[in-house]
Amino acid sequence: LAVTHDFLPTVMEMLNVNRSKAQTNWAMDGKSIWPILDGELWENTAEGIREVGFGFARSNRDMAGWGYRWGNWKYVVESYGCTAAECQEPLLYDLANDIGERKNLARRKPPLRITMKRKLRAWVNSLER
Repeated sequence: LAVTHDFLPTVMEMLNVNRSKAQTNWAMDGKSIWPILDGELWENTAEGIREVGFGFARSNRDMAGWGYRWGNWKYVVESYGCTAAECQEPLLYDLANDIGERKNLARRKPPLRITMKRKLRAWVNSLER
């Protein structure tokens, strides 16, 4: 899993460029995918399994329309892409076995759903920094 904000840290690593001392405390959501391009798996990198949060322009801080990816798992709060009643509940998908996102596992896997909700909340809170 790679996302647009991985571009800057990847290029910085490829060029062996470090941030200035004044910028070391600045948040950077992206991660270098250079190890992945070199054949490594996320699981074997220093960061471990890939995690990334995402939100939509219409989203607000209550997390409606926001989501989180953790390895093969995807968690979404109140999907904007689906207007059916069941899409307004928390959505949890195992993308390794359900790439089409047809089987919501949120009710079947409460501990994982809670973990994903906590991860999403932590990511959303990190945007405040």
